[in-house]
Amino acid sequence: MKAKLWIALIALLQECAAHAAAPPSIAIPVFVSDLSASRVEVTVGVRNQQDDDINCTWELRGRSVDRAKLLPEIQESPAPWGRLIRATFPLDETQGSLASHALVRTCQGRVTEAKRSKTLHPIPADPKATLKFSVIADSQGEAAEARWIVSAIEKAQSDFVIHAGDVVDHGEKLEEWRAWFDELNELTSVRLVATALGNHDYDQYSENPPDGWRTRPTAGIWDALSQGRRWRVLEFPQARIFLLDSNLHSMSRSQWQAQLDWLKEELVRPDPTNRIRIAVFHHPPFANSVHNWDQLRDTPSQPHEYIRIRSELVPLLESGGVKLVLNGHAHHYERSFKNAITYVTAGAINTWRMVPSPPAWFDINPYSQKLLTLKWTITHCTLIPTNTTLACTTQNRAGEVVDEFEIRWSNNP
Repeated sequence: MKAKLWIALIALLQECAAHAAAPPSIAIPVFVSDLSASRVEVTVGVRNQQDDDINCTWELRGRSVDRAKLLPEIQESPAPWGRLIRATFPLDETQGSLASHALVRTCQGRVTEAKRSKTLHPIPADPKATLKFSVIADSQGEAAEARWIVSAIEKAQSDFVIHAGDVVDHGEKLEEWRAWFDELNELTSVRLVATALGNHDYDQYSENPPDGWRTRPTAGIWDALSQGRRWRVLEFPQARIFLLDSNLHSMSRSQWQAQLDWLKEELVRPDPTNRIRIAVFHHPPFANSVHNWDQLRDTPSQPHEYIRIRSELVPLLESGGVKLVLNGHAHHYERSFKNAITYVTAGAINTWRMVPSPPAWFDINPYSQKLLTLKWTITHCTLIPTNTTLACTTQNRAGEVVDEFEIRWSNNP
């Protein structure tokens, strides 16, 4: 009996020793954080070094299609849980791709590869080349429930993905961000997922239970992952995509105005290549959603965010030649059309939360052309610059087509 106890104790001690000697966990797996036709930025978050890890370093390495080792530009920055490592790789000018990139840990000269990606899907460098992208929104909840989009995006052969916000349910919880990147790493490590900031991506806290959850005007983890870029423009050879922050309840009036001023300046800038202009933000200005009940409670002195989006943001988009607006938040699919702009509200890609369907008499969107109370939708778009056409198909989780539309544009203002 004593011998068995000693054996069990020794086994336990060995297990504890092995755990103590294990390499530090990666807070956020490798993911593509920015992408253009000439460069790719990949990011990984690692925890602060422990005492037994003082002689270890992390780095991101890459190999081009001809197997040559790339020398990236490395940047490190602090994060709420430790630090972020970013590596910017030049893309091969002839192949336009990066064969692989890996997170490497080196301890006293011994190298261990912790994460390795598959072949990166780059943005076509030719302005006349066809560009494909997929649109999703509201993945909050169990990240594993969103895995169905990986095969859908792979099948569509999309060059990148647009996420219209609410990646996670609680923006301040690192474990939710890690779960998203872990479960979908085969997507996020090889394709750019260009994301607008949703209300749940902000830090949240519980205050005054009768009032439920309120949102802080901070987004610590988001800001770390995105380098504080709450609004920006992606300059692709075939398109200009504006990622905006529509969370008016979480920003000051001066912050909102600064974004509007920036957008106005960007939209009036001449574009001789006549690229299509697309805007992405979380809250839909036009939607038959119970989420939009709040817009009926606005007052002249305190207009609700939906009213302000329609009265202050939408006119800029109309005068600035934007042709497509992509939103989320409503958790159902809807397509609207107003003043030469197509508005698409993406259905949630997760099963966790389904907003109740609006009753038949609830009709506050006179511009609606297609309304589907589906919580699982993904929209695939093909942009053909040579004939200024954008053709999009929306599918449900089973891969069935539930909507189709086409956008044509002429010269931008």
